[in-house]
Amino acid sequence: MAPCTWWSYDEIAECYDRIAVLHYFERPARQLISLLELRRGERVLDVGAGTGIVAVAARNIVGGDRVGATDLSLQMLRRARRRQVRCAVVSGLPHLPFDDRSFDCVTAGFVLNHSLDPHDDLREMARVLCPTGRLGVTSWAVGPADNEIGMAWSAIAGSFVAPELLAAETGRALPGEQRFASLEALEETLRDAGLSIVLSRQIEFPISITTGDYLESRSAGMTARFMRSILPASVWQRFEDTVADVFPRTLGARLNLVTRVNFVIAARTGAGRAAFD
Repeated sequence: MAPCTWWSYDEIAECYDRIAVLHYFERPARQLISLLELRRGERVLDVGAGTGIVAVAARNIVGGDRVGATDLSLQMLRRARRRQVRCAVVSGLPHLPFDDRSFDCVTAGFVLNHSLDPHDDLREMARVLCPTGRLGVTSWAVGPADNEIGMAWSAIAGSFVAPELLAAETGRALPGEQRFASLEALEETLRDAGLSIVLSRQIEFPISITTGDYLESRSAGMTARFMRSILPASVWQRFEDTVADVFPRTLGARLNLVTRVNFVIAARTGAGRAAFD
């Protein structure tokens, strides 16, 4: 299924890089790389790399010429290149433009949330792993919008577009979001794709963010992008004016929330802990 235009990350790459990376993605990226226990000189591929935050964390350990990155968004990858991610290729799952057994490690941060067929996508990532390689994936257990603050934003959105339509369209864009909120479901899916679980855990990340930055990040999210695609410009502006008025007045200038992230490190079946030894 070809993605709709509003699914694209090209138009929101600047906001994503400036706000979402700093507040939501940078610490999980560093944690994922820490759990993978990379060694100097290993070859790493970051799938769905976005603006390169996981690739940069890996590069700092293995070396700059040992890390590749793929993403469907050219604008996101351009920002990854500015972070000195040298090998950045526009490509998406389930077809990676690399030979079998090309990498010691593959990472996929919050990628399976977007996957229509996670088993095929995982098998493709496993294909490019060397026999003792490992795969590191993350998913939201509790995302930045999964709280009372997010519910307040959604309540206002639901007064502009029917909540059932918002849920259906966001679900089409993020078909794995609800399923992979469960750490057990994430583990099960990796096993079903023929991988062995080496390590899994759920980690909490407290976030303090200005109300303005939170609202801007929500305006770049899938639900808001769908709303913008169907609403007249004047109605969309009225929605943005409404949240910009209500949020500071009722919640203050700064917001405190907590996210939880699922981390799973996997290996080819039969490799087990040997991948780390």
